[in-house]
Amino acid sequence: MEGSVFWAYVKCQAYWIIPSVTSFAFALTTTILIVCQSKWQKLEKSRNSTFIEKQSRLQETQVCIDLMQNRLSYYNAYLTLISSVALAGKAIVSDLRIFRASTISGPFLFGQEVISYQKKFESTVDKLIIISKKIESINKVDRECDEFVALSDDQYNLTSEITQSGTDLNILMRPYLDFSKISQGK
Repeated sequence: MEGSVFWAYVKCQAYWIIPSVTSFAFALTTTILIVCQSKWQKLEKSRNSTFIEKQSRLQETQVCIDLMQNRLSYYNAYLTLISSVALAGKAIVSDLRIFRASTISGPFLFGQEVISYQKKFESTVDKLIIISKKIESINKVDRECDEFVALSDDQYNLTSEITQSGTDLNILMRPYLDFSKISQGK
């Protein structure tokens, strides 16, 4: 009998018990979902942060690689001109033009000491071009004159100076071509 009284009471009070229980269930479910979403968002934020850090390191490394690549092409332009002068025994205007086009970005890649060295190097090559043209303009018959001998000596000295500049260039460029300074992003 006690059970039937209880159910009778529940039937009479059902209009407010059922909505209360349902509201409580929805409130509990909503709270659980909010807590789960908060944890998921924190996890996702952590993943995004890690991804952004890795992307940043990757971009930094790419900039360093691009810088080193530009510096190496600059250095190779020197070596190409030096080898051209060493092989021909004279400087060729077209080789100097190619060199200047390849080294135009120097002020953005190097310090003042490299730029000063480049100006001195180009001046020496310019002198060699002028002397080489003067030697070519002298007739074969006049090649025994003192002017020809002096020009030939100057040409030899300038050619030697240019070919020996490769050693100075290696010392000058060493700090700029040090790949150990590229970040290791760990």
